[in-house]
Amino acid sequence: MTIRTMAMAVAVGVAACACAEFAGRDPRYPGFAEENFKLPMRVMVIGAHPDDADFECGATAIKLARAGARVQFVSVCNGDKGHQSMSSPDLAARRAKEAQAAAKIYGVEKYTIIGEPDCEVEPTLKLRAQITKLIREFAPNAVFTHRPTDYHADHRATGTAVLDAIYMLGVPLYCPDVPVPEMLPFVMYTGDGFTLPRPFRADMIVAVDDVRDQLVEGFACHVSQVFEWLPPEHGFDPKTLGTDHASRIAYVKAHHMGRTRSNGRIHRAVIDKVFGANAPEFVDVYELSEYGRKPCKKELAFLKSLGFKWVAAE
Repeated sequence: MTIRTMAMAVAVGVAACACAEFAGRDPRYPGFAEENFKLPMRVMVIGAHPDDADFECGATAIKLARAGARVQFVSVCNGDKGHQSMSSPDLAARRAKEAQAAAKIYGVEKYTIIGEPDCEVEPTLKLRAQITKLIREFAPNAVFTHRPTDYHADHRATGTAVLDAIYMLGVPLYCPDVPVPEMLPFVMYTGDGFTLPRPFRADMIVAVDDVRDQLVEGFACHVSQVFEWLPPEHGFDPKTLGTDHASRIAYVKAHHMGRTRSNGRIHRAVIDKVFGANAPEFVDVYELSEYGRKPCKKELAFLKSLGFKWVAAE
């Protein structure tokens, strides 16, 4: 490599770092500045299925909504495949109703289902445009989504489609019928246990023990999944489960807190470090994506006021 080439590479690297550091001051988003931050904070969670946002961010949504934040959930697909006996059209309609019922319990203001067929989600140009428009219309401070490393192809495709849309938010001639928002959101990946190509990094940890009862009530709204489709994964025959509300709530508490429980197990060392003697058992964990921008100081202060613990990203 010549000296000139090396100099150019260094310049490009410095520019890239500057863009990452000051992405919130991107000239495509002239409305965003630290002094312009004001409540309520707006958060959008984009999952693949009509329960992914619940299972991965439900407790966080409850805490945000209680504090006055505006929270919206999005499901890319209609969930029309996850059942042993129902027809796809009937299942899609049922899951849409379940999602809306859960949203009311969490305090989520809107649960949008884009409607792609279950098990067939791809990061297409059409989906990129749909997600871009949804984000622009709501103009969230933060977008939460799957890391493009996950067990389910729909999750991976959704994460990729969201990241593809994030850059497009600031391109005014792309989807020109919906204007560019005032700010570029920061992007958070929801927790996963995969180690390749690298392990998930817990940048933000949210204790959920104190909202567990409300979270469980929301989970229980997804009857087709929690009490019919998913029990065999936990070694239960759905036909043997009680149908009264108390029995179902007890079942969810005992056997359907796997995500928040596994987050606590996987990240126990860092949880104990940041929480100390009051370390929770159940947590939501998030990783700050290199897409989007860094949270501003006022956003961080608001999240910290709710007890959200930041391990990095400052």
